[in-house]
Amino acid sequence: MALTIKGLNTGVIRHNDKFIALALKVKSLRNKETLLFFPVLALRDLLIGLEHPALSTTLASGTRAGKTPES
Repeated sequence: MALTIKGLNTGVIRHNDKFIALALKVKSLRNKETLLFFPVLALRDLLIGLEHPALSTTLASGTRAGKTPES
């Protein structure tokens, strides 16, 4: 199911100056608002998941071109 995003707001939730969670409010084209909370470990997992395909694509394209990741 595709979702077209009309608006996006973020906020940091802290306790005693320590990061607790990221709050993310998404507004769809039908003006429906969804509030999501990402605690530290869930946010880390999400970022790793988003980074992995990008890294795999970069490494694969470099390898196909005869380049190593170090060069």
